[in-house]
Amino acid sequence: MQPYPGIDVWQLDESAITATLAAVQRPGRDGKEGGVFWVGTRASVSVVHAVVVPAGNGVIEAAGFWQVTPEVYGAISRWAAERGWSLLGICHTHGEGVPARLSPQDRGHLVRAPGVLAVVIGSGGRDHDVERWGWYEFTSGAYREISPDERDRRLRLTDEGGIEVWAADRRGCRPAVNL
Repeated sequence: MQPYPGIDVWQLDESAITATLAAVQRPGRDGKEGGVFWVGTRASVSVVHAVVVPAGNGVIEAAGFWQVTPEVYGAISRWAAERGWSLLGICHTHGEGVPARLSPQDRGHLVRAPGVLAVVIGSGGRDHDVERWGWYEFTSGAYREISPDERDRRLRLTDEGGIEVWAADRRGCRPAVNL
């Protein structure tokens, strides 16, 4: 079995966008970066089933910097594997006036697995227009920017609901309450 099946389409429900924005605006209000993991079924059409919000013990949210420790990433990975899911994307913010593009630090420190999305939201998470976000895919050993035309072909936005929202820290994952 192929550990990283190719992804032709990422399917993302509008409720995942809403949950993502709610989560990243919390640190953004304090001038800090924040982020979430998009987790779901990996296949030719990969479906995001959950937004996982790392925060608290093992997560650093600072001005110009967001970091999830290996212990937190491990807790999320184990939780996802128990459900037959895997990491499909990491979405994080950049502060006011900082372009919604992957920085050299982002490129060197994000998860490096084929097909994983890296998405950057500008204005501390207040930019609601997904077309203005930076969209990148890890392929051939590096993150490459996804053009608007490719994004339009490969990103399927739905409005079916049912997205799960979870909080995570180094102790594990639990249902999120009051983002």
